[in-house]
Amino acid sequence: MADQRADPDSLLNWFVRAIRARKECPEFGTGEFSVVGTGSRSVLGLRFDAPSGTVVVHNLSDQPRVRLRFGEGERAVEWFADQPNGEVGRAFELAPYGFRWLRT
Repeated sequence: MADQRADPDSLLNWFVRAIRARKECPEFGTGEFSVVGTGSRSVLGLRFDAPSGTVVVHNLSDQPRVRLRFGEGERAVEWFADQPNGEVGRAFELAPYGFRWLRT
């Protein structure tokens, strides 16, 4: 267990980061849930609307998928992801089995 705590890339530390990101997004528990159209059967897109919206997108395929587009003037900032990239802008691509939690 001490080895896991010391390794920033360990599964334990990944779960610590995931739980922290989830706790920092009250939209998951209080927001209104809706499915986001992604244009791909292998990509799961969810949105939790609250005072600040949150979008969760998971690629369930072994291939890069989907360019999710936001409305004109709407931008998203990455909250938690498999490959952190910071600000997303209007469109992005998910890596194979990738995921992103975004705040709009």
